Amino acid sequence: MSKPLVLLLPAIFMMLLITPILAVAQQQIIVDGDPSDWKAPLPSQDNTYIISNGEFVWRDATEDERTNFVTQGSHDPRVDLVEWRITGDENYLYMLFKFNDMSSINIGDDGATFIAVTIDRDLTSGSGNVWFAGESDTQVNSSAAWEYQVIVNLADSRYRNQGLRSITHPLNESTNNWGAIFQLVDKNWNHLYAQGDRGDAGLLAVNLSNNCIELRITWTLIGGAPTGGSIRFEVITARGWSNYNNNGGGAWDISNESDALDAVTTTGPNTWNEVEDGVVDYYVEVPFATPVPYPVPEPWVIGLVALVIAGLYLVFRRMI
Repeated sequence: MSKPLVLLLPAIFMMLLITPILAVAQQQIIVDGDPSDWKAPLPSQDNTYIISNGEFVWRDATEDERTNFVTQGSHDPRVDLVEWRITGDENYLYMLFKFNDMSSINIGDDGATFIAVTIDRDLTSGSGNVWFAGESDTQVNSSAAWEYQVIVNLADSRYRNQGLRSITHPLNESTNNWGAIFQLVDKNWNHLYAQGDRGDAGLLAVNLSNNCIELRITWTLIGGAPTGGSIRFEVITARGWSNYNNNGGGAWDISNESDALDAVTTTGPNTWNEVEDGVVDYYVEVPFATPVPYPVPEPWVIGLVALVIAGLYLVFRRMI
């Protein structure tokens, strides 16, 4: 009777080892501007992150944004990023952005929220582009020089004066425009998209009532699905402008300074402390599991699994 117990150990080991990844696989992200699909808790401290339930979760400090375009003593909640999440499955990279308060804007407004997210796949310093999009006069850390960049510009002039509070938009040929609401570019500033796409290549969902922007990008457009390893990301926000008919758009300009109003960074207390030199030095490096590219479990989970396995081994050894 002792031999079957010993033979079960490899199976138990494998079940415990893959459980954290399989648990994530049961979670489905629907890109609709509703954040309820994202289940991981927030970190307990500002400007920190956790990896839990297959999600990378960043908690950004509230009211740390620059206030160049509002009256002194006021805040600019449309650009004040408070939460950023990343996950993935075998087909897509997903992101969720939550802002302090988007009640004062509509989609298409001049000065609506602008986001730029850089994606460094090769993790080789200086190997890619270092500039954030939108002519934002802001660079990434050279260690996170990027191969791909995602741009969200809620100022897209096609939707001006329509009172829109929510929208979904695929990554089709209409995104081949610097004024478009949703864009993906490579390091040479070529727009990447799928002709006639209806959401299979990429999908953006905005719900201003939820203060949320949600998106997905197919791995095939950004270097393929991860097979282990990490991806480096950087993020800035700004106020956006758009003249879609003339292929123009970007971040509102602040003369002779970075146009970034908020950024994912540990430097503070204000975003200015990070961007005053025109460079966002902080980047996050998110590990992805293999074969399915969900973020890997936290180190304490792996340690707990190892302790459980060791305990089971000792118990079974005494029974032999």
